[in-house]
Amino acid sequence: MGSQSVYQNVIPFVLQLIGRLPIVSNNRTEFTLSRREMAALPLGAAALAALNGAPAAARTLGESPSLEERAAIEDLFTTYVWVYDCENLEGFLNLFIDEDPVVVGRGVTHRGKEALAAWFAYLMDIRNRDEALWLHQALHHTYRRNGNNWLVYSYATHFSQTLANTGSTVRSLGYFVSELVPVGNEFRMRRFSINSWDRTTLPWSKPLPWAEADSAAG
Repeated sequence: MGSQSVYQNVIPFVLQLIGRLPIVSNNRTEFTLSRREMAALPLGAAALAALNGAPAAARTLGESPSLEERAAIEDLFTTYVWVYDCENLEGFLNLFIDEDPVVVGRGVTHRGKEALAAWFAYLMDIRNRDEALWLHQALHHTYRRNGNNWLVYSYATHFSQTLANTGSTVRSLGYFVSELVPVGNEFRMRRFSINSWDRTTLPWSKPLPWAEADSAAG
């Protein structure tokens, strides 16, 4: 966008904010707004930078994954809900690293892919005995750096509906905590946990759900 276009679009907006009117002289609109006044306004500094041909300073949001990393993390959780709800054991196990993966399901630890497979089969048996459809959502991810890995905190909502369609319900409200390892252009789960909702404490202010189990395992 050229400086003339920025001038035409930004200045009227700034003037509207402060309630000033333009002065028309010799068929040209002039403004009685100093650069210092403009810089003090919301968006004023960005407008000045654009007028000067320089980029506005980026707003610091804290440490966060890149857009490419975010897309890969979203893909991982999307795959998780699909393979879980469609009872795909192979796809479920492929979400995890091969060496020492751990799942903590509401305080119960499952370590290694054999244990993860047994846990998955146990959950599918519950679903089948209930003659139900299960649908999961994993949303609103929040990220914390953990060395080369990412800790991801996510809303976890579990819906259930009977196969006879006689009723639907929210089966559980909770949150996921995951530790994700980069593998090429993708991510795999090193640690994964399902936790009961706590309406009083932010999850990332608590100890990691697997910390005690990892300490005991040496």
